[in-house]
Amino acid sequence: MTGLEWVTSLVRRCMIRGRRGTRHGSQRLDQVELTGAATRRLARTARACGSVLKMAQAIAHDPDLLILDEPLAGMDPIARRKTIRMIKEWGRAGKSVIVSSHILHEIEAMTADILLINHGRILAEGNVHQIRDLIDEHPHTVSIKADRTRSLAREFLVFDHVLSLKFEGESVVVQTARPDAFYTRLTELAASGEIGAIHEVTSPDDNLRPCSSTW
Repeated sequence: MTGLEWVTSLVRRCMIRGRRGTRHGSQRLDQVELTGAATRRLARTARACGSVLKMAQAIAHDPDLLILDEPLAGMDPIARRKTIRMIKEWGRAGKSVIVSSHILHEIEAMTADILLINHGRILAEGNVHQIRDLIDEHPHTVSIKADRTRSLAREFLVFDHVLSLKFEGESVVVQTARPDAFYTRLTELAASGEIGAIHEVTSPDDNLRPCSSTW
């Protein structure tokens, strides 16, 4: 199946049939900025595009409530930025959106309203600053793999919140005292294309996986 055929088949399950269903599916691909995947076979679709296609499927029937589990998984920085923008736009349009994730900086880019849940119990509730005050007791470590790692490292040197950096193979490993500001600037650099492609961003400190939590 192509991307359009797949989304359209799901639209038709919502009783939107015929040409209207095809048109509706095409509109959903436009909405998630994935028109280019309309004629591409799913088997040849990159993982990032596949994640965005799932977003198109989720909004196929124009729901009032969206429940998204790790919606940014597998996406590159540009796709993540677009998806975060879409999620915020849906909220502003009056939709209710619940996002489950253990990646703190992704959630704080979408909303200020956060619940920290562990084994079904609410441990904390509040805005991102209140939540971060509860968990931020040490610098955050971030590892970035890019085409031009050394150029990227030179950019990081002017960040006043970067405490240290080192090279590990093809990656540059950074310690920052302000992960919010760091990720914002990193996303801006990725979007500008000034330092080439960024392939991977990982952090052992910027997630809550050890406590099996949901945001």
